[in-house]
Amino acid sequence: MSRTYDFAVFDCDGVILQSNAIKSNAFAEALTGEPDDLVQAFVEYHKANGGVSRYQKFAHYFENMRGISSPQAEMERALKRYAEIVRQGLMNCPTIPGVENFLMDLHVKSIPCVVNSGGDEAELQSVLAARELDKYFALILGSPATKTDNMRRLRDRGFLIGSGVMFGDSRSDYLAAQEFGLEFVFVTYETEWKKGFNECKISECTIIRNFLTNSLLVS
Repeated sequence: MSRTYDFAVFDCDGVILQSNAIKSNAFAEALTGEPDDLVQAFVEYHKANGGVSRYQKFAHYFENMRGISSPQAEMERALKRYAEIVRQGLMNCPTIPGVENFLMDLHVKSIPCVVNSGGDEAELQSVLAARELDKYFALILGSPATKTDNMRRLRDRGFLIGSGVMFGDSRSDYLAAQEFGLEFVFVTYETEWKKGFNECKISECTIIRNFLTNSLLVS
């Protein structure tokens, strides 16, 4: 990165942790016993809507795809199973190459960082603390609030002051950065946003594969 920023916002899945595939698989496993064709279509829906919370996604499945008008019980079972699978995966998965050194460098330079993720907020805070990554972040925000809602929370707390950058791998990250005037850096290492590279290239965003020094693709 050639510019100096006053603050940085990070997504988690696919940006800090190599966890996108873990969550895609967990969505399928949480719906064991459901029709295979619907589950497959739902996983594709999940991949196309990266950064959207599990609560919204399971609501979409049961209400819109299954046509259940009041799916509270089904939602609770799926969410519980999903959380059990994901927690173990998040604790054991690798980080994105170079991200820990990059975060350490930002910390040394006193550039404040926060997490704004579609993952469950309490789960995310617990996992990053257990992995001793929370020390790099002033705040760790997640769902059920949306990424846009979390950006408003950051703005209301006076965090979004000056020049900021957001590191993300999904369209929801890209849109949040645009809405709040942050430069967007697209991290492609395990992105599931199929149109991301072309869209970000057209928008002249910075595109990196990971956080290693030789990973810069477009600047």
